[in-house]
Amino acid sequence: MLDGKSLKKVAKRLVDTRGTPGKLLGGKLLVAYRPRDGLVLDMAADLDGETNEAKLIPDLMPRVHARGGPAKLVVGDRLFCASKHFAEFTKDNGHFVVRYARTLSFEPDPKRPAVTTADPSQRAVVEEWGWAGKPKDKLRRYVRRITVARPVGEAITILTDLLDSAPYPATDLLDLYRIRWTIEGTFQKVTAIFALGRFIGSTPEATVFQASMCFVLANVVQVLQGYVSSFKLAAWFCWPIVQ
Repeated sequence: MLDGKSLKKVAKRLVDTRGTPGKLLGGKLLVAYRPRDGLVLDMAADLDGETNEAKLIPDLMPRVHARGGPAKLVVGDRLFCASKHFAEFTKDNGHFVVRYARTLSFEPDPKRPAVTTADPSQRAVVEEWGWAGKPKDKLRRYVRRITVARPVGEAITILTDLLDSAPYPATDLLDLYRIRWTIEGTFQKVTAIFALGRFIGSTPEATVFQASMCFVLANVVQVLQGYVSSFKLAAWFCWPIVQ
């Protein structure tokens, strides 16, 4: 899961910022999070807190791919819906599921008709196949577009390069996209538990360093909680044998 985070509430200790109105921003982060175990895998940073975090994808993705293991599946919001980002996500046998943004053109494949099904809530789910990007775009690619209607609010539309609906059902991919919000819960925990909202340093570099330390500590706590949970589960299974 990819998401950006602005480092806010920086103390105005620098001479040039003292007595000035408004809030002070630190750096901007792009974080890679693995929901399976709740760990922050890596992050990229920019000292400009107002920058677009999508600019950090070329810095972050090579390190994510270099971790080895099975193929990576990147899940992101519509901010990451662009052909140049898809090229980064799909390196080293990677794949992607991102929310569709209207800024990226989509041309349906006339040889492959759309398929309409229903999700467990009996909402209409429409699957389309076609090309993302304009015909002259060198990074144009064939994708699958999945749209689920909602009774209130705009429909949710995602794009993916996982074209086969048999091993990758549309409802599973929509559920996967909904899990993306768990990264926001991690950000909230790190902010509350490790006081990320009260920065010790006042420079952009200091805010990025403190955020990095907070994510490392959060990972340590998450791993320890996993060990404790495993120990309790093992003890529960072994208790009848001990008796």
